[in-house]
Amino acid sequence: MNIPTHVSQRLQNIPILQTLYTFAKRYDVELYLVGGSVRDLLLNRSSADFDFTLKSNAIDFAKMFAESINAPLIPLEEHPPTARVIVRTQRSTPNDFCIDFAQLRAATISDDLRLRDLTINALAIPLSSIIESEHLEVIDPCKGMNDLELRQLQFPNEDVIVDDPLRMIRIFRFAGQLDFSITQDSMAFVKRHAHLLPNVSIERIRDELMKILNIEKTSNYLQKMSDVCLLPYIIPSFKETETIWNYLDNFEECPIPTSLYEYQHEIDTYLSADLGLYANRRSLLKLCLLLQNNLGGI
Repeated sequence: MNIPTHVSQRLQNIPILQTLYTFAKRYDVELYLVGGSVRDLLLNRSSADFDFTLKSNAIDFAKMFAESINAPLIPLEEHPPTARVIVRTQRSTPNDFCIDFAQLRAATISDDLRLRDLTINALAIPLSSIIESEHLEVIDPCKGMNDLELRQLQFPNEDVIVDDPLRMIRIFRFAGQLDFSITQDSMAFVKRHAHLLPNVSIERIRDELMKILNIEKTSNYLQKMSDVCLLPYIIPSFKETETIWNYLDNFEECPIPTSLYEYQHEIDTYLSADLGLYANRRSLLKLCLLLQNNLGGI
């Protein structure tokens, strides 16, 4: 997958990255842009946030950088140590954005990337490459760039599912959001390990399900999840019927009755309003259709 020159130039024109590079160089810290930040960059998808990883003392480094630019700091996790710096933008730009700093979970950046959920998220770019070079150096131990080009999703290895079974739901969510296919090997991995999903907290499962209900053509991905025996572990009372899939398909194709087309804009705004927990009225209606004739809920 070739990286256009304008991608590098776009990054170099972001002032906060130059500021961060200068600050990291002062303390001899090697930073890597990682994960979804790299994926979205290579797919030319808009993303205002940046995820960086470093070898050690991630929270301490994030705290020092936040203080140097007079920005708020939010500690996020202890394992691995992760913190967020909220960068205030100029008044002409209405939204702030975030820079996350996480500590490597392995001895090297390549080994850390192999622990990530999907090959397309197992990518890294040294910050020094962004600032100092016209051609970006992409660290790609799992051939994620090839999968980006093929528009396919797969796990770096089977162990990443055992480490965090929620990743079995996430692969379907990413498939829907990016309109990517899922490899047969990864589908087989999900079917083999679907029984591990109850080890994940119900809150995390709920959030991923609601994210899936927010994508277009939800029915297609829910059916695939049912095919690999994953959906019953998300909704234990679920009983698959052709009627349910038909209702979901019809709602996604035409959520507003013809008689109400005159009010389409107002209704669409009402259905799309954010209700928190990754839900809106449209996704909740999909959930109701999914749960019809089922007792017990999620």
